[in-house]
Amino acid sequence: MTLERHEFASDNTAPICPEAWAALQEANADYAAAYGEDRWTARVCDRIREIFETDCDVYFVFTGTAANALALAQVCRSFRSIVCHQHAHIQTDECGAPEFFTGGSKLLLVGGGQGKVDIGQTKALLMRQNELHSHKPGAISIAQATEFGTVYTRDEIAAISGLAHSYGMSLHMDGARFANAVASLNCSPRTITWEAGVDVLCFGGTKNGTAAGELVIFFNKEISREFDYRVKQAGQLGSKMRFLAASWLGLLMGDLWLRNAQHANRAAYELARRLRSEANVVIVFPVEANAVFARMDDKLSRGLPILLGGCRATHDVAATSYHVTRGAAVGSYKVARAVAVGSYRVASAPVHYATRKRGDKPSTIVGTETPSDVTNPGQSIPPPETVSASQQQPRVEAERNQSGTSGATSRMTRREAAQSSTSVSSSRASAPTPSFPTGKPVPGKPGYVFSPFTSERYVDVSGFAPGTKVKDPWTDKIFIVP
Repeated sequence: MTLERHEFASDNTAPICPEAWAALQEANADYAAAYGEDRWTARVCDRIREIFETDCDVYFVFTGTAANALALAQVCRSFRSIVCHQHAHIQTDECGAPEFFTGGSKLLLVGGGQGKVDIGQTKALLMRQNELHSHKPGAISIAQATEFGTVYTRDEIAAISGLAHSYGMSLHMDGARFANAVASLNCSPRTITWEAGVDVLCFGGTKNGTAAGELVIFFNKEISREFDYRVKQAGQLGSKMRFLAASWLGLLMGDLWLRNAQHANRAAYELARRLRSEANVVIVFPVEANAVFARMDDKLSRGLPILLGGCRATHDVAATSYHVTRGAAVGSYKVARAVAVGSYRVASAPVHYATRKRGDKPSTIVGTETPSDVTNPGQSIPPPETVSASQQQPRVEAERNQSGTSGATSRMTRREAAQSSTSVSSSRASAPTPSFPTGKPVPGKPGYVFSPFTSERYVDVSGFAPGTKVKDPWTDKIFIVP
């Protein structure tokens, strides 16, 4: 039997979509003017203005990193700073390109739940950057969709843009998966861009079906002056521009860009649903676009029947693309389990370990509830794959007396051992009980709480009763389930 292989490592692994490929072939049929003076480039620019319902300046570059770095360089002089989320792509995955192309701008990092910039933290940060010895704030950068696969609403974007503009700053949007965000919100592109106060958008096509090429769109045309020179200087002006433009034209005609994104989003939703229901896999962040963040232990990861090649991100996230077939996303149980990728960092690790059963098979002890487990938790054994949280039955593992040497222990009588055990228990009972903070429930997300130690993170505590001590996966500190 032939096992069909599907890549969930990244939407970058998908081939060119057929319509974009056909448009490329059509553009290759004859000679055409160079450096963007061709009819394909002109048509794409006009089509973008139609889609966004406004007059805007549109430029082509080859990669998303170039788009972000050059756009930010256009709005930020070297002595101005860029505020972004601590997990933003421009911070973690662009090799300092924004700092390089701005000639000295500094990224100022803020937190925020679900990968979104927290406006309160941003405002507090801006209030501190008010003197000559600090970088002058120049821009706020947000990603739509975020690096965690979540999506900003129109009101969230408007609030951030209002703050940015009140400080004389620009709002930049990294839209590598902008199409997925539009599909998720079911809105017109204008409502979450220029109408909400976005000044410049980097509109991604590579993750939506093109071979290469991203768009830098300036809604505020006052700041785009001479950007064409910046593009040229950075080596991003393609001589045969029509081949970048043609694949984009294949996406934009007939709204294929939106249908591709809708398909990828649906595949991600279905993938997450089946991972939860059939493989008992915990989905960490809300699935709002085409990324699925899941928790999976190393044992299950090593036993995957389908390899998740491509990049290191396979241990953190599964990303669906327009190219994912329905069978890949909703196929057999084995396929669903094979794409259950995730990270130990987001797994809720109990301090009050429990006995887990599966049917009539023997119980497996996975920990203890002794005081030593609170201050120095042991390594828990992953629960059986098909056991749900509701099937967990508490059982306390008997303590072993480790106060004496092995030789002395072997000579102890049962009575002496009992006396020693009683003494240890009494001393533990008299010891002060440590206090721990309590997690805060995530509104609208039953079973999830915000970590009291890293407010931008949230932890799945489903299956643990209120009052249970659990270990925060991000800091290894203990907190209590509310």
